[in-house]
Amino acid sequence: MLNIIDREFDNGDSLDVIVSDLTYARVGNSWNYVCFLNDLHNRKIIGSSTGKNKDANLIEKSILSYKYSLDKINIFHSDR
Repeated sequence: MLNIIDREFDNGDSLDVIVSDLTYARVGNSWNYVCFLNDLHNRKIIGSSTGKNKDANLIEKSILSYKYSLDKINIFHSDR
């Protein structure tokens, strides 16, 4: 597997590298998940979604929550 980012998080222009981050929180008696899309240029959250399942659909919903063109994004990284 090729590591293009190579932990160089402070380089690049806005929207050059976007990463997804999944986390979870207990709500009542069940787990709920949150997916954030982060622009590594400035650590800004540019998209998010929540759901009861930790799956690719959660990431897709966070991408669709970004209201602007995705054309400027060069690299997208997800652990999913």
